[in-house]
Amino acid sequence: MENSKSCAKQINQIKTNHKRVFTANAVSSMISRIETYISLITNILAGVSGISLLVSALMIIVTMYMSVADRTKE
Repeated sequence: MENSKSCAKQINQIKTNHKRVFTANAVSSMISRIETYISLITNILAGVSGISLLVSALMIIVTMYMSVADRTKE
């Protein structure tokens, strides 16, 4: 399993008459690509949730300020 990428690379380099004879794909390369996509999606979702938490905190502050301002007028 540790040498699967290098083995697939060597198989892909086998040529006859300047044409590739075999094609090999390593599962580990596909898994690493999927892990990259998942980490990208995780970072995007974390950014969106951070922005929503910031906006909700600001709305709570504004609501509390308006409530206190109305009561001080009375």
